[in-house]
Amino acid sequence: MTTTIHLTGYTRDEAGAGQGLARTAYPFDGSGAPQSMAGGDQPSFAVLSTDRSWVYVTGEREPGVVRAVPADGAGVVSEVDSGGSHPCHLALGPSGRDLLVSNYGSGSVGLVRADAGALDLVDLLRLSGSGPHERQEGPHAHQATFLSDSELVVCDLGSDRLVGVRIEGGRLEQSWEVRMPAGSGPRHLVVSPDGSTLWVVGELDCSLHPVRRSGAGWSVGEPIDVRGPGPWPAGEHTAAGIVVDRTGRHLYVSTRGADLLSHVQVSDDGTPVWRHCVRTAHWPRFVGWLPDGSLGVTAERAGLVQVVRIGSDGEPERPDPALSWPSPTCLAW
Repeated sequence: MTTTIHLTGYTRDEAGAGQGLARTAYPFDGSGAPQSMAGGDQPSFAVLSTDRSWVYVTGEREPGVVRAVPADGAGVVSEVDSGGSHPCHLALGPSGRDLLVSNYGSGSVGLVRADAGALDLVDLLRLSGSGPHERQEGPHAHQATFLSDSELVVCDLGSDRLVGVRIEGGRLEQSWEVRMPAGSGPRHLVVSPDGSTLWVVGELDCSLHPVRRSGAGWSVGEPIDVRGPGPWPAGEHTAAGIVVDRTGRHLYVSTRGADLLSHVQVSDDGTPVWRHCVRTAHWPRFVGWLPDGSLGVTAERAGLVQVVRIGSDGEPERPDPALSWPSPTCLAW
């Protein structure tokens, strides 16, 4: 049985000129090249509508946009202002109508009402603050994650904060914040299946930070380096993607520059323990579960999508270079 996978890629990047949005069949068996789609320029992230008939795509530029593209590649593409610059992430709420766009450049989060192919920017939350790193001159919203129908948490890489937000009457209202370690640069997070822990990737410190529910709030635990004990390759290293398995016991994190996919196991007492890593192709940006339980990794600067199978003990196997696509940044299905 095959599944249609949509993949995004920069049309302008350090790796060269890319080709943007495409669709292809999974498993990637070599039977055909990806089919290009009209996703516009700089389509860096995508999610599918609840009925899988539309692909919602960021246009990571200034000013930023969100686009609705027919999933079958036929029909009219619609577009709306993202409310900021360089949008890099989208999250679709449980209702299927609330689409959150994280504007990295301007440090803002937009609420877009999505009704199939019709998009409407209905509210905008502007973040504030800065951090000690040279990339933290101001707020940089990198990801919004839904905790419930109306509650979400935003990773602000620029101010070292997690920001809790509620959707009330079509408005975004900030409700709480958690201060992360200075210079950590929270990029992405996943929520444990029981909702008790936010596993936060620090892009700048290459660490995994447990943030646990504590009464009515959250407390930040002791981080671990996702690269393991080393030694590591020289050069710039920035942690990127993260996923958790259904049991909540196994986490997988990618690190660019070091070009690693690392396995972190959660012990019985909730402590994260680094177990193993495998080498990926250059610049593993996105990590996501594929339909068969394998992991898809987009090696952006290598122009490859790799498939990583997971053993019965949770250990990742050596990645397979399954699909070529220029500057791949995200997979959605």
